[in-house]
Amino acid sequence: MTVRAAKGVILATGGLANTLGAPGEAEFAGRGVYSYADRDYAAVAGKPVVVVGGGDSALTQALALAEVAAKVTVVARGASLRAFEVYQQAVENNPKVDLRLHSTVQAITGNGAVAAVRVLHGGATEELEAAGVPLFGITNFSHEFWPPFRARESAMFDRFRDIVVSGAEKMVKPDPAIYRL
Repeated sequence: MTVRAAKGVILATGGLANTLGAPGEAEFAGRGVYSYADRDYAAVAGKPVVVVGGGDSALTQALALAEVAAKVTVVARGASLRAFEVYQQAVENNPKVDLRLHSTVQAITGNGAVAAVRVLHGGATEELEAAGVPLFGITNFSHEFWPPFRARESAMFDRFRDIVVSGAEKMVKPDPAIYRL
């Protein structure tokens, strides 16, 4: 079994946001699974990434992500890519992009964020290790009000890696200093 690390999974399924229907896809939407990556480049800088799809959208995303990511693995169902030839050649000639043709995503797993992508490739299951993009939050709650509110709404706030409480930090948004904490 080959294991590949990835910061997240980008679903590049065409002009309209299609879904894979794979277990874990909906659960990790916005927490390692994205339908379009342009706004997520900073989150994957220096990290491996998985892109699912074989058309123009997938390959243009893979090429753009290869500029910042450590490695990009493209997972596509077909025997060949469907994208314009210029994109195919650019992907095939990019040393930071790996292709997994004849492959399907079986599941996306993790605990709060993507941890792995299980791919059926060449008749065998391949686990592409991934680390989902963590969620962080900033709130203007007071230090006194926050703990009981957080406890009451734990199902939502447990998804966050950390939440900066401005009342505890003695600063409020939009003070730029709060974003550096």
